[in-house]
Parts: sequence; C-alpha cells; structure tokens
Amino acid sequence: MPRELKTAVRLLVATTVLCLALSAQSVVVGNTVVYNAQVNSNFATYTNIYVVFPPAYGTNNYSNFVSSVMGNSNIDGVTLQIGWNQIETTAPMPSPCASPGTDTCQQDGTNLNWYHTYDWTGIDPPSANCSSTNPSFIAPWFCKFGSPAVNKTVNFVLTGISPNPTNTATPTYVTGQTWIQAVNSSYGHQDVLNTSNTLDVGTGGCGSYSGPIIVNSSMLFSTGGLSTTVQVTWSGSGTSPQAGDTIWVSGFGAPNSGLNNSNQQWGSPVTTPPTCSGGTFCYTIPTATNATANGGGVSIVRAIDSWPVPYEEAFAAGYLAFLKAAIYHFNHLNHVDNTTGLRETTSQIRYIRPGPAVGGEGQPICKTSNVMMNTMPGYSEGQWIDSTSPIGWYRRINQAVESANPRMQIMYSINVEGTTRDASFATRDAALITSYGNVTGVWNAFGSQGLAQTDITSFNVSNCPDGTGAPDTGNNWGCMFTKYWSGANTDYITTSHDPPVPTNVALELQQIDCSNPCAAGGCSGYPSGNEQCFLGNTAPGKTGDLRTLLPSVTGSHHASIIELYSQDALLAFDPMFCNPGVGTCTSTTGYDTFSGLTPTSQYYFFIEAGYGCGSGNCYANKAIAAAHGPH
Repeated sequence: MPRELKTAVRLLVATTVLCLALSAQSVVVGNTVVYNAQVNSNFATYTNIYVVFPPAYGTNNYSNFVSSVMGNSNIDGVTLQIGWNQIETTAPMPSPCASPGTDTCQQDGTNLNWYHTYDWTGIDPPSANCSSTNPSFIAPWFCKFGSPAVNKTVNFVLTGISPNPTNTATPTYVTGQTWIQAVNSSYGHQDVLNTSNTLDVGTGGCGSYSGPIIVNSSMLFSTGGLSTTVQVTWSGSGTSPQAGDTIWVSGFGAPNSGLNNSNQQWGSPVTTPPTCSGGTFCYTIPTATNATANGGGVSIVRAIDSWPVPYEEAFAAGYLAFLKAAIYHFNHLNHVDNTTGLRETTSQIRYIRPGPAVGGEGQPICKTSNVMMNTMPGYSEGQWIDSTSPIGWYRRINQAVESANPRMQIMYSINVEGTTRDASFATRDAALITSYGNVTGVWNAFGSQGLAQTDITSFNVSNCPDGTGAPDTGNNWGCMFTKYWSGANTDYITTSHDPPVPTNVALELQQIDCSNPCAAGGCSGYPSGNEQCFLGNTAPGKTGDLRTLLPSVTGSHHASIIELYSQDALLAFDPMFCNPGVGTCTSTTGYDTFSGLTPTSQYYFFIEAGYGCGSGNCYANKAIAAAHGPH
C-alpha cells in the first residue's frame, strides 16, 4: 500500500474512532514552543491490562493463575515471549526451500542465494488445543477463561537476544564463520558483547562477563611452549564449542592475556578434527609466547552465549528474516477449540513487540565499550535509529515488519541512552516508529519496560526535552505519551510529521520490577531491607505501590496498556497467594510460591494488600480494577 494511502487510512481510522471537541494548548520549553496540543477534554483513554510472561503449564502457580487471574474481568490477557532459536532450529542453506515468503521459508534479504527454514511445531503444532499440557505451546492461551467463559487477548514479544545474562535466544549459526562469510565476508566477524545485564546498561554499566563459565579440570591442553594451537579434549558438562565459534579463554599471561578478557574485540576461532590433530576441538593463540595453560581453573566463553551487536549483518540478516516469518505465522493463526473445532485466532492478538536488542527492549548495549567502538558499520545514534546511509537498525526492523503486512498492531520499546540520559533517542524512536503501521491502517505503537515510582513523582510536562536534555521519566515515556496520546494533536510546529492528527498509537508501560504495597511504610511491621523480586535486596523496590502508581499513569499520563508481572496479578486476585504462617508464608501444596520473593515479603503483601487482606481493604485488586477501562 503506498505511503500516502496508508496515511489516509490511518487518519480515517483515528478520526472515525474519536469524536473530538478540541481546545488549543501550547507547551513552552525554554523559548521554544514544542507542543501545539489540541486537547480533547471529553476523550477517554481505554486502558487494557495484560500479564507479561505468565507461569507456564507445570510450573509454580500455573493452576492458580488460570483459575483466579485469567478468569478475572480486569485482566484482558497475557503477553508471551518467543525466542528466535525456538523457531529457526537449523542453519540457513544456499538452496531454495519450499514456500518462500511464508512462516516456514524466507529468502535471505542480504544474500539472496541463501534461504531460512522455520519449525513452529515446538510452540504451535497443528494438534495443539485447549487441553495441551506442553508448557511451550501457545494454543491453550487462545482458549476461553472465566465464568462466563470468554476468549482473552494474547500478545507476543519476539526476542533475538535473551538476558539473564547468558544469551539463549540467538541461533548458533549467527556467530559461525560459514554464515558470516555468506552475508558479511568483507568484515568477516560478528561482534558480540560479553557483558552482564545485571549492570544497568542504561547508565553505561558494561562490566566484563565470562558467560556460562565452563570449568573442566579434565580438559587437556597442549603444553608445547612454542605451539600456537591448543588442543582440547572435551569431557565436561555443557555444549562443546563448534567449528567456527569464537571463544575467549582464561589462563594465559602476556602477550596472550587478551584472550582472558571477554570484553575484547576478538577471541579465537575454533576448529575441529580433522583440521586439528586430535581431541574435540582446537583453537589458536595469537602468539607463541606463554602458549600453555593447564586444565584446571580454565573458563571458556562462546560468542553465541554472548550478546551479538544486532545491526551487524550476520545477526541482522537472520533476525529480519525471522521477523517476517513470525508475522506471517501470526497473520494466519488457527487453533482447535475443544468445543467449536478449528477457528481463526489471529484476531485475538492485540500487538507483537519485536526486540531490537536484548529481550523485548531497545537499549543500545555498552556503546562506549571497546567492541561498540569498533563495529562494522560503526556505532552512532543514527546507525541505531534512523540514518539512511547505512539504514539505521530501528528503521530496518520497521521496514521489514511492515513489509510482512501484519494484521495486528506492532509495538516497540523506546529508550534513553547513556549516562547523560539523552532524550533525543526516545524522541527519534517514537517519530520513526509511528511513521510505520500495519496493513489495516493502524500506526505502530511504543512503550517503556521500566515503569517506576520516580516516573510519576518527578514528571513535569513543561520540562519535556526534545533534544539532548535529561527526561523526568524513564526512557522519556512521559513526554512521548503526552505528545502521541489519542486525545491530542501533538504534531511539531516546525516539522512535518506523521501522524499529524489524533492517533491510534497504543502507549504501553511495563513495571521495572514487581510492586511493593509495603513501600514507604505502607505495612505495619514490615522489615526494612527485605528482598524484592527482580531487584534483590533493594527495598522497597523501584515500582513501589500500585495504589499511587497506576492512577497516575492511566490518568494524566494516558497509558493505554499496562503489563503486570504475574506476582502482582496473583497478589491481587488469587486467594492461594499465601498460606500464612507465623509472620511468613509457609510453602504448602496448592499455594503460590515465588523464587524472587521471600516468604516474609509474601506474607506482608498478602495480609496488607492482597486477596487475603480483609473485606474492603484489598489494595492491589482495587488499584488494578480502577486502572482497567476508560479514563
């Protein structure tokens, strides 16, 4: 569809939905009028609430979640995550596959002689239905819940690189030499970042990371002092490095100590017999001096366990092809309902969020590190977002996804990069994202996955920076929501920008961690310093109390989508959240258990704010119920 026609369709969709009574309102930043907001005082934003990454079948809390949370009318559905390597399970081949342009076959966009094949049966086999018990299957989430039974919404996060901190989402071929030579032979590498995501990459933290440390005292290394080839006989646990892998190895002194530092640009390529004389595999040391290491205390980091630089071609070509295959799959989704038979289920998908970087988020990783300073093409803000020579990574993703003609809305993460919190990233992200859309005329959406209490306590719309200033909210979502919400014409005065009228852009927020209803002294007797899920011993956590957070973000801040963690949804709606003992929650069959929440915190949350807090005093469910619906 031509760009002009798409814009016309989107304008029609927006103006058909909205019956506008507008009054002019300007916002002044310094001496510059940034917003010319046509505010609709009668417009109501409808806020949907989804649970992100719900418990899978057979895991803790699944049965309670299905019965108490999915059946609740304030929960609209779930957001599931799919890793790229769950679907592309074999390496691309230089020969055509059957049905190119579908969910099972995509021609590579960089080297047209190569083809990708995909296998969806691991998550979505044709036989799956509402009774399926495989925890990876998506079909049961498309079935009916509650009484009366109704279908819920199912959203998806598509992940090319996974956090926590070892990467388990990127297919192994991406860092192998065969694929690198096929799509990026002039450079010959796929750069990766061995950095721990437990550090705050948003503020520049990029510490050394040694991967899934593989230490095997039974490894045998060459002891020839002048030999540059090290032979390894693998007999330990874990997956042995394969031919073409890049690895970093500990145990060497100068001048080979660069191999010890997993943040270095290059490790060493792996070869396998018969290329090397024996053993499981070999690798080469850059120089002969100190070319020995014993078998004890040696760790190996594989490139594939690390985080690839996403805009380099080995990763980019494969990931963009996967995104096209995924959109095709979800465009043609049908599932077997146990009572009605085969039915179309694509219409139950509200949005899909492709992850431009780690997870479903869009944060450039460690841009000042040695690796990012020497990538090909070189890192820059334009290269990350929307430059045209070469095309920026965000733009490439938007173009690829739009070319697949998605029937559902596409969602992206905006970000504010660097230690100085440069708001121009989020401003450019949002402008680029909303210039693309789906086949039905709905603009792409955006959001932030770092919602915290500080966002609402510090936000002031008059401070909105559209340049390089530091924003008041994480990822500058507060200003971008004010700019793009559907009750306002927030076009730049000095810039011709799409969209120029009230829009159908969805605005999404996900908590930075699970909430703490006992924050700021909210629970009498709650011990200070108690652990909080996801952020460890950092009481009271960053999300804080939903009673203060949700009314603000769904009211004056216009959020139309809230993604809750399952801990909070269970706290609000599950009577089996806790079996209270003496000042703690005892672990008893049938009750919820949490690996990231101490029994003591669980007890106080349940007694003071959860389902068991007593008649008329249940804060969590009231806060969620009030946030859900029109505002």
